[in-house]
Amino acid sequence: MNVLQRLFLFIMLLGLSVSTSFAQHNALIGNLQTGQTVITNDTITQVTQLLMAGRGSILDTTFSPDGQTIAVASSVGIWLYDAQDDSAQPRFLNGHTGIVSTVAYSPDGSRIISGAWDNTVRVWDATTGELLLTLTGHTEAVNSVMYSPDGSRIASGADDSTVRVWGISE
Repeated sequence: MNVLQRLFLFIMLLGLSVSTSFAQHNALIGNLQTGQTVITNDTITQVTQLLMAGRGSILDTTFSPDGQTIAVASSVGIWLYDAQDDSAQPRFLNGHTGIVSTVAYSPDGSRIISGAWDNTVRVWDATTGELLLTLTGHTEAVNSVMYSPDGSRIASGADDSTVRVWGISE
């Protein structure tokens, strides 16, 4: 689910409506019953940040091999938490276009892999958060990912009833 889809879901939950009649007020979204502008072009970034701050439903968690970071698969993406400082703001890894259902660290902790409802497995740099690789081939949601003990392969399982083994190079 992308940010716009999450925004419209949020709007529906609040009982608001999207209407072009608010365009004269530079509004994207307003309350049709009261005529009150709720979201404008000027505030859309703040609203998006608030939606992301919710961090979504948690589907999977895993510690980095050194125990310093917790990777969290959620309905809005991947969050990386400092396991030693609960007051630190988590980092967000953005790239999947569906709910992220699973995450795992490479044995050396340098990479994170994730699987999602967008039918992909993604490989991330654990330090920078950069998306390094997108693996495609599953035809349904990916629910499980794992590195081989030597870090040279990734196994993934999906709702398409397949297990795939991917050879990767550093």
